[in-house]
Amino acid sequence: MIDTNPELIVVDVRDQDEYCSETATPPGHIPGALLYSWHGLALQNRYEELPADGDILVVCAAGGRSALAAQYLCTRGFTAVSNMTGGMSAWTGETVGCCFSAGDCDDGLFCTGTESCVVLNCQPGSGDPCEGVPYQRCDEAADSCVICADDYDCDGVNDTADNCLRTPNGPDLGSCVKTMANLLMVYNHSCVMDTDCGQETASCMKNQEDSNSDGIGDVCECEADFDADLDVDGRNASQIKADFGRNPLLNRCSPPASPCNGDFDCDGDVDGSDGAKFKEDYGRSALRNPCFAGSPVSCE
Repeated sequence: MIDTNPELIVVDVRDQDEYCSETATPPGHIPGALLYSWHGLALQNRYEELPADGDILVVCAAGGRSALAAQYLCTRGFTAVSNMTGGMSAWTGETVGCCFSAGDCDDGLFCTGTESCVVLNCQPGSGDPCEGVPYQRCDEAADSCVICADDYDCDGVNDTADNCLRTPNGPDLGSCVKTMANLLMVYNHSCVMDTDCGQETASCMKNQEDSNSDGIGDVCECEADFDADLDVDGRNASQIKADFGRNPLLNRCSPPASPCNGDFDCDGDVDGSDGAKFKEDYGRSALRNPCFAGSPVSCE
């Protein structure tokens, strides 16, 4: 159940010393398991923190407390509660210990971000602290962000030669992409071959490729931050909808029209690659959507 259901919530109802024990067999607790002690009345006092309609697996040392806890949750309106028969004494999978400070979780790597300790469990860092910062990349050896001179996305291609400044698409590796309903989705990792992309529906696009020879790389053909809020609206239909609103009754596109190809309001012209046309179709309020310095989109 744990391996096959990524939405499963594991609730450990043992006491904290059991949950954190390094000498028990097995030691510690199931990764991601939430501690709600039954004897300590944590579950009884805080059960409303758990989703009543969520898939919940209750575990204790041998199955006795978890059976009581599972029955208790069912009487409180929980609809999908299971009890782990045999408890941790029957568990043969991975276990983890507890943390008591962020220092217990530090992996010693700068480029993975700062790890933290949350409710006795280590949380990974937020990711590369230099990612998305113009002209900077993470250098593990230096334990810092270093400058990429004249290279906005630090992909090894000088700005004057790069046909996609915001999306790394340097000369050595490709970019993982997937096409969905005429929409080109670009993933945030590089590749050499299709299998590197990890999905059957994704493929590895040759870097600096420019199929229509318009000077804009294929991986960023629709890239544009129309409302200057630092997200990419032009190639993301859901973001367009969130930022500008889209009435499906009035703007019901059908192929070959598509958000990525630029006809956001289905009137037959290309808005996505034309800032002026986008402004004409949607209007732009300098007060509501002020442009940041260096924005490629005019606020005038």
